[in-house]
Amino acid sequence: MSEIIGYKEVEEKVLTVRDQNVILDRDVAELYGVLTKDINRAVKNNPDKFPEGYVITLHKDEKEELVKNFHRFELIKHSTVQPSAFTEKGLGTQGDVPFVFPSPCIDVLELFDLFYR
Repeated sequence: MSEIIGYKEVEEKVLTVRDQNVILDRDVAELYGVLTKDINRAVKNNPDKFPEGYVITLHKDEKEELVKNFHRFELIKHSTVQPSAFTEKGLGTQGDVPFVFPSPCIDVLELFDLFYR
């Protein structure tokens, strides 16, 4: 049985990028217990489920700003891949891709509520 993820643990992963509340792909992967590359592969292979505005790719300067301001992003500092960030809509779509996004042990409605705080 999966461990239930705490509200505060999820709340700490919400960032503001381009005036939108988002959660980075690496944090989404951590919440769902899958690899970041699997998250990004699902997005790439299911463009109809993740239209424009659901997932944004961070620009190099945005990535550098995150690394500078958040120690937990130090691992992405030298990555050649620009991170993706899921908006509220992108997170809501994940249930439509169950082979990659297993049922999380978080309340999706509570997760959406975090975007409006």
